[in-house]
Amino acid sequence: MATGHCFAMDVGSQRVWDYGADGYVHRLMQNQEDGKLVEIPSPMPPPIRGPGMGIGRTGVSGNSGEYTGAGTGAFGADGYPKVSIGGSSGFKPKADVGEEFAQLLTSQLDSQREYYESLLSTAVERISLLNSTEQRLQDISKEQEKLQQERARLERELDKAHTKTARLQENYEKALHRYMEERAINERTVEKMQRLETEQARCEVELTDLREQVRDLMFFHEAQEQFKDVADEVKEGQVTVGPGPSSSSSSKKKKARKKKKNEVVITTK
Repeated sequence: MATGHCFAMDVGSQRVWDYGADGYVHRLMQNQEDGKLVEIPSPMPPPIRGPGMGIGRTGVSGNSGEYTGAGTGAFGADGYPKVSIGGSSGFKPKADVGEEFAQLLTSQLDSQREYYESLLSTAVERISLLNSTEQRLQDISKEQEKLQQERARLERELDKAHTKTARLQENYEKALHRYMEERAINERTVEKMQRLETEQARCEVELTDLREQVRDLMFFHEAQEQFKDVADEVKEGQVTVGPGPSSSSSSKKKKARKKKKNEVVITTK
């Protein structure tokens, strides 16, 4: 049934079995005289004679049931039954049956050919599909291999980038640490410089004051040295610094101021 071949012929009895109907096929033949369809039984084996038995045929079963011949004239010498309509032979069984079998065989072979051609076409389509699928799988496999290689390369580059990033991060942290240290040192240096500048200004003020004091002391010491041998009346006198002359010239004023600075007027009592 899977092949579409629904009929099979028994070689011994030459009867056709229908697998679809699950029984033997009723073979119909057309009468040559009136064109009517007449069922033709399958060829029978030669009649068997025995004591008390008539000439006939038994033991053949089919969809039409059991068939028994009517006597010795029911079958011909070739084993085919004799069929007569209106007292005369209506057809030639052997030729018609051969033609019928030829047509049946031809139809079955055609059906089998069509079936196997459809199977072949389906197989060709499947093979073509399998070939295209296999080619596609090969292409996908090659593409996957390329992608895996690209992935491995990118992973290596990523590892290198991570290593470089870690090194740069470490250098950045070191540079930041040095910068913070230098900044702290600079801040301390600036503070120290400010303190030193303040101290320097204070020292300059003190130095100026000390210089004035030293100058006064030197002047006093020189004055004592000058008047050490002077007479007593001179010692008891008063020392006054006379006013400087008024002059319009600034240079003369400076010279006079410098000259009169150490001028001493001695008066006696």
